[in-house]
Formats: sequence, structure tokens, C-alpha cells
Amino acid sequence: MAHVLLVEDDPAIAQPLARALARAEHRVTLVEDGPTALDRALAGGFDVMVLDLGLPGMDGLEVCRGIRREDARLPILVLTARTQEIDVVMGLRAGADDYVTKPFRPRELMARVDALVRRTSSAVVPRTLRVQDVVIHIDARKVYRNTDEISLSRMEF
Repeated sequence: MAHVLLVEDDPAIAQPLARALARAEHRVTLVEDGPTALDRALAGGFDVMVLDLGLPGMDGLEVCRGIRREDARLPILVLTARTQEIDVVMGLRAGADDYVTKPFRPRELMARVDALVRRTSSAVVPRTLRVQDVVIHIDARKVYRNTDEISLSRMEF
């Protein structure tokens, strides 16, 4: 079961898509604006992100770029009404791993999400690193020395 960060501001799309992902045995966290999406993605704990581009507060391309500046591993599938070739190219160059246009075929979208999860889950990446008395929790973006948390900015982490 993958944890999907679904970023979509249109409830007519978000709610049925969240239900379809849940039926496919994925855990879904729904976010409706760009700044919250960026914060949640960078906090970690997600296996894949489904990202709309037309979002309030921050465009989806900026969200994608912000994630890629900090985390190259989170798979991002763009789901958008932008259908022009230049839009697809810009989305992929911003760091998206896949690009699907609306209207979309739900079964195909589920298969693409599963493929992204499968591709990234096959790479063995330790979630916790230990070096002597220092412990790094990658998903939580926290560092401890002995039992004391070391406060780090996103850039320092």
C-alpha cells in the first residue's frame, strides 16, 4: 500500500480520484493548494505525488521545482488540463516523472501511479541512517545525536 499525496483543488476531480486510489489500496492525503503541497511533500512520508498544475497560492510547476530542489526521489505524476506540447515539456523539465492530461482514464492513471511506486520501491534506500551516535530519520527529516534532536533547516538537512 503506497501513500499518495494528491494535490488537486477541484473537488469534482479530487474526491472521486481519492476514492479510486483508496479502492486501489493506497493511503491518500489530499491537499488543495500549492504552498501546503510543497510543505507536505518536503516533510516526507509519501511514496508518490499526483499534482495538478493550476493551484491556488502557487503553481504546480513551482511546487514541482521546489520539491526537486530538495528531494530528487519523490515520484511526481502531473495531472492537468494543460494539453499543449510545450506544457508537457515544461512539466517534465520541472521534474515531473509522468504527465497525464484531463480528462483522464482512471484505470490508466492507477496503472501509472502503481508503476511509479513500483519503480521507486525497487530501489533500496535506507530510511534511517546511523553513524556512531548520530541517527538520521530521512522521511521525517530529523537528526538526533544520542537522544537529543539537532535542529536543522531544510537546506542543512
